[in-house]
Amino acid sequence: MNTEEYFLRAIHSNAILKRHWVYSVFAVTTDPEGSLELDPYEYRLKRGEDGYYFLNQEHEWELIEGTAGRKPLARFHDRIQVNPHAVGNHTGKETIDTTYGNVLFNQLVLAIPFGGEIPFQTGQVDVGAIEDEILKRLVDDPENDDGETHAPAGKIYTREYLKFCDYGLSMVAYNSIAVESATRKSLTPHPEGRKRRQELIEKHKDELTDPAVVAHIGDELEELDREWLKDDPSNDFYMVEEKKSFGKVRKKMFYLFGGESAFTDGTTVEFIAKSLEEGIDPEHLPAMINSLRFGSYNRGAQTQLGGESTKTIYRMLGTVRIAEDDCGSTLGIPTDINKTNKKKFIGFWVVDGRKSVLLTAENIDQYVDRYPELRGPLTCNTEGRNVCKRCVGEALSEQPQGVPAASAQLGGVFLTAFLKAMHGKTLKTQKWDMSKRLT
Repeated sequence: MNTEEYFLRAIHSNAILKRHWVYSVFAVTTDPEGSLELDPYEYRLKRGEDGYYFLNQEHEWELIEGTAGRKPLARFHDRIQVNPHAVGNHTGKETIDTTYGNVLFNQLVLAIPFGGEIPFQTGQVDVGAIEDEILKRLVDDPENDDGETHAPAGKIYTREYLKFCDYGLSMVAYNSIAVESATRKSLTPHPEGRKRRQELIEKHKDELTDPAVVAHIGDELEELDREWLKDDPSNDFYMVEEKKSFGKVRKKMFYLFGGESAFTDGTTVEFIAKSLEEGIDPEHLPAMINSLRFGSYNRGAQTQLGGESTKTIYRMLGTVRIAEDDCGSTLGIPTDINKTNKKKFIGFWVVDGRKSVLLTAENIDQYVDRYPELRGPLTCNTEGRNVCKRCVGEALSEQPQGVPAASAQLGGVFLTAFLKAMHGKTLKTQKWDMSKRLT
């Protein structure tokens, strides 16, 4: 039996529910003495000098062909061919070329809870889309529920959804073996990084106090680093928070400390070329220390600003209520609804001609890139300082006295920005689109 055959057989046993088994497949492990006697489950793995063995149905150790005991039996990104019905939710007729990680996810998170109701997922799985599909089919558990039978075709029982949640959360336990963070490449910069930095410094030697120029230099080095790790296993780790990982951490560590502004607001920066890997540059030590002080100072001082702005908004809007269903307004604010942000506008109303239309998952695409007029409190005709349900959207309309609390969240935006400064900043330029920013 080879690795693929063993893995596909084992996932249909109780082994897939054991964290010990998953770790023994995807990592090099050593069992404590006596642990086998405590839990001799079928398909349990044992690492030997000549390869991996598993405990078969006769409770005998059987060698898995073509394996070596000095590396994991499989990795999450290794390719595997999956024939129809080899995994519980692969109900098609074609063989799927996928990964071991996809197989584990599909069997554990989808097939065990739902059977074949949610089809086999490949590549990077969109869990949000899966949950949207589940909600469309969700029904109550039957009165005489045996706790095991799957719901009829097209339906999903509540207990099945809860099992999906449990098994989905259990996947978090495998982060450390699913995503590699330390590789030879990730521990080093691009070999041409410092050379390219010097070329850019020479090219812009008379503009190194201009924040936009320093940002441009940083962007080029960041792109060089992204190219360096593009095909490396560690890339998945860095892509989780790519802006922070590449734009802040790795850039300062390996390529360029960047531009630091004075402790007060200004239009120029002090350029620091030396990366942290190259050591602290004594000539620029005050600016580097100020950078640290600026973040830590704002974490405390600007917390007060966030609290103050929240209280101010409460005092301004504390008496605002949702007073009626529809004020009849035919005015709205032209709003940029695009493929990226369209979901957050579902539940709001737009003015289409002389009528108002509720944005839903079914019709939102009709308004993408059209700049529809979005109804809001600014264009509401409700008497006094109050607003109507249609001008605040469906979500807020369920809380008639919730307008002050929702508005006070604006203070939290400023507070969060200052708190994040404690963990490092990056200098970037942004294209400003007047038509999107001024309404």
